Amino acid sequence: MTIALSGGAGLLRALAMTMALLLVVGCKESVDMHTGLTDQEANRVITALRQDGIDAEKRTTKEGVTVSVAPSDLPRATQVLQASGLPHRASARMGDVFRKEGLISSPMEERARYVYALSQELEATLAEIDGVVIARVHVVLPEKVAPGEPLQPPSAAVFIKHLPGLDPDVITLRVRQLVARSIPGMGSQAVDRVSVIFVVADVLPRRLAPAPSYTGGWITLILVLVAALAGGAAFLVRAAKGRRDALLVNDADDASEGGEDGEAGGPWDAQGQDALADLPDTGRKGPAAPSQIKPAPLGA
Repeated sequence: MTIALSGGAGLLRALAMTMALLLVVGCKESVDMHTGLTDQEANRVITALRQDGIDAEKRTTKEGVTVSVAPSDLPRATQVLQASGLPHRASARMGDVFRKEGLISSPMEERARYVYALSQELEATLAEIDGVVIARVHVVLPEKVAPGEPLQPPSAAVFIKHLPGLDPDVITLRVRQLVARSIPGMGSQAVDRVSVIFVVADVLPRRLAPAPSYTGGWITLILVLVAALAGGAAFLVRAAKGRRDALLVNDADDASEGGEDGEAGGPWDAQGQDALADLPDTGRKGPAAPSQIKPAPLGA
């Protein structure tokens, strides 16, 4: 019985280890795609991924918001974000570009900062148009000329990568006007000095809904079976223990009853032997039959 109990305990330990292993295997791992995003940009990334059937999650860290996906979805997720132009490049603002970090800035540094900040502001504005994936603006400011020479007006070139649903003919004039009126010194023919190029973004075919995965169902079924086996093993161990306790109790009761009978029946057994010794020998072994017993004479 002790062997059975120890075997049942070992079975329970094995079942517990199996359940723990299955739980560890069933847990999904994730890989970080982008870190340091703003909450708004992370929401855009997650929306684009989930529209393609990719499960994505975000969490907040010290560097910003991190978006993570399952390792098996990483290649497809990368393609989806590249086609969508996400995450958007962080645009620098005027205040960030012209932040004073040194005592004296050269005229060339001030000019480069101004052009860069102006381009960043225009890119951020154009990126807000629905259907625009990527927007780039290159501003060209004329060099300073000698006194008496005519001053060349500035110009700009705009590159827009858009989704197929966006019609370039509808927004071309508006984009040129927006850029021309945002750059000082463009003159009366400002719109003519702004060129715009539209490029249609490659759209990935919508991924079909993945076939239902039975991995989770199999894991659940296995866990249920393991739990049922563990419950059955525990029941058998308890039943075996109960039978052992019952046998021990019965043995103890039999031992106590046998002791009491021995103590009470001792004198009677001695008297019975004396009575048998007085009986006549009938040639038979053992006690004589009642009909062969003759009563002793009264005077004996």
